[in-house]
This record gives sequence, structure tokens and C-alpha cells, in this order.
Amino acid sequence: MRSPQHNMQSDTSSAFNAEQIDQTFGLEPVFEPGGDQRLAPLTVWLDICCPHCWSSYASEFELGIGAENRIEDCPQCCGPIQLNFQAEAEPDQYRLGVERAY
Repeated sequence: MRSPQHNMQSDTSSAFNAEQIDQTFGLEPVFEPGGDQRLAPLTVWLDICCPHCWSSYASEFELGIGAENRIEDCPQCCGPIQLNFQAEAEPDQYRLGVERAY
């Protein structure tokens, strides 16, 4: 007598893809992290080194707006910092210019 496991391992089960298996057995689709580009992050946090006091802190930049130029104050010394952010065409590649604003 064959076991139920033997019947499950027939040639037809290996030909199914994940979507067909979900539909066949009435399963909910599985979320695969990083699989859908629509779920990509909209912002990125980058470390900034203050050109006045040399302390480091993190700042958030938006990815979808192209180039971003702004002035923000260092949270440690309150010195003004000019930030020039540009997202590159390659994923996870950024260009960031950091200099004294005044």
C-alpha cells in the first residue's frame, strides 16, 4: 500500500508554480519581501557628519523627487549644513554632498 506522502510527490506537483498551488488548494498568497517594486521604500536614512563639530547623525531623504538640496542645522552644535542629495540609477546608490552653509 502506498503512503499518502508518495501520492503527493507525483510528477504533476513539481510542474506547479507557487501561484497555481495557492489557487489549487485555496491558499492565501505569500508575501515575499523585496519581490514587488511597488513596495520599495520611499525614503532613505543616511549618516551625516557635521562639517562644524564632526559629530554624526542620521537624516531622511525622499527617493522619488530626484535631486534634493536643503539646509539643516546640526542637532549637536546647531551649525547650518548644506545637503545636496541625488539618488543614482542603480538601487541603493546615492550621492550626498555635505558642506558648511555659511
